[in-house]
Amino acid sequence: MKKSRFSLTAAVSRRQFLRSCATAAGVLFFAPHLTSSFAQAADDKIKLLVTSDLHGNLVGWDYFTAKAAELGLAKISTLVKEERLANPNCLLIDNGDILQGTPLDTYYSSVDKSWQVHPMFQAFNAMHYDAVVLGNHEFNYGRAFLEKVIAGSACPLLSANTLDAKTGRCWSRLKPYIIKQFTVAGRPLRVGLIGLTTSAVPNWENPANFSGLAFEDQIAAARRYVAEIKDKTDLIILSSHSGVEISGEESFSNENQIAALAAACPEVSLIIAGHKHQTLDNDNPVRDANRNVVYDRSLIKNKPVLEPNCWGKFLGTAEFGVVWQDGRWQISSIQTANRPTKDVVEDEEILQLAKPYHDATVAYLNTTIAKASGDFDAVNGTLQDTALVSLINRIQRQVGHAQLSAAATFNPEARITRGDIRLQNIYALYIYENYLYTIQISGAQLRRYLEHAATFYKQVQPGDSAISTNNHGMRDYNYDMIQGVDYTFDLSLPEGERLQALTFNGAPVSDSDTFTLALNNYRYNGGGGYMAALGFDATHRPTVLFDSQKNFGDQGQLRNLIINYIKEQQTLAPVIYDNWHLTTGQ
Repeated sequence: MKKSRFSLTAAVSRRQFLRSCATAAGVLFFAPHLTSSFAQAADDKIKLLVTSDLHGNLVGWDYFTAKAAELGLAKISTLVKEERLANPNCLLIDNGDILQGTPLDTYYSSVDKSWQVHPMFQAFNAMHYDAVVLGNHEFNYGRAFLEKVIAGSACPLLSANTLDAKTGRCWSRLKPYIIKQFTVAGRPLRVGLIGLTTSAVPNWENPANFSGLAFEDQIAAARRYVAEIKDKTDLIILSSHSGVEISGEESFSNENQIAALAAACPEVSLIIAGHKHQTLDNDNPVRDANRNVVYDRSLIKNKPVLEPNCWGKFLGTAEFGVVWQDGRWQISSIQTANRPTKDVVEDEEILQLAKPYHDATVAYLNTTIAKASGDFDAVNGTLQDTALVSLINRIQRQVGHAQLSAAATFNPEARITRGDIRLQNIYALYIYENYLYTIQISGAQLRRYLEHAATFYKQVQPGDSAISTNNHGMRDYNYDMIQGVDYTFDLSLPEGERLQALTFNGAPVSDSDTFTLALNNYRYNGGGGYMAALGFDATHRPTVLFDSQKNFGDQGQLRNLIINYIKEQQTLAPVIYDNWHLTTGQ
């Protein structure tokens, strides 16, 4: 495996030497192979091992396609054992988003709740994780569920900025940080690890799911705890379940704060990122939506940033070279890399632990619920209406008693083929644990909703041969298609002017018209920026006419609503409403 190396030092004389060289050359650089006595002495190592955004991938299996996959904790465990054999001074952590993602996660959150230790945490316990950081998806199933998960963990769960709303202190079920002591060259070396969670959780979750909790801004919490532990530790690591914020990229202002953390916490040696499912290390720079390099070698404010993508496809590693100098530990180098799990043999210990949970999940997914009289797919689902998106919108309108419905393509690879419809098809179609809301909006707000959706497309210029999507880094799952009205987007026009021929039941929509709109709780709570486009925020919410979580509890999850609808139909026919179109003005 190829590794990049760069050197960091707290030695004043060496830093001054580097800066003088950098000044002469006009750049600041890190010299990896200086022959100074300091560099020669840097032969003691400690290692950080990181997973992030596992999303229920316990074994190497894709539950949506029913095929083996190069991912999962069982493969990660093999790599962890190799790393520990090479160097026992290892710190193993997870950076969050564990409890939602695969059907295995859903099965053990909503179908079988008889466990005492969640299957993912049984694996964590067997692998001897040192700490786990909370991700935003840990709140998908409510506080009581999360408390049960925490109770079964053998290691502490961290989130310095998840607070008890009454006391303003770190929630008592969590810790803000850990300090782990290693013995290096006969001397103790103390590593401080502070855990943080994106404070944008309330923008996605129903308030009931984090009842009694509040989310402090990461920067304030990080500064407070860095100040608290800096004299008790020899190096500090921040593990933040958030991504690197990029100018012009669509996100909440407090969602991704890695660069801000690097700027605010100069005492920190390394920052772990997550949430955005990226591969960041010395060999993989931070790039924007157009693949332009924003931070070379994933260095921000001279702080290395490490992110191991998602689903157990990589084990993130950070190796610290340390020397004892002037009566204290100095960091001589930091090497970051991501070890792929492709072609790695799964650890038999984890496979055996996971087997009953995996087998039960597969059996559940193979349950037949109805028949399809034709094929459903979402091919080119952001360029035209499709049978699968039409199906979701049809169900949302019916269950939510709404005139209109908004839905996106979550999984372009989802399929329902003629014949048996199994639960596996529906889990592939709707991959999130969303609930359904019906709200009231005006004709003017409907126009703003659709104009916001149209920003997904780049403006078509004369001579362009194709329509370009993912404008502003907007993901497919944030491009909503509305059923119940007919409309056209003219992509040759600038943003804010693209909506054409908007009609309801054949009549033009006026600004004063009122409509009922069904949408998921991710949208209702601000996801994708649609509520902001309508003029709503945390203090000014739309009128809610229907809430599936209040009405049906766990059974109100949209996936369950889809399953129940299809069961009632017994035979499901594909329908494409074809009520929206794209034009390039040519």
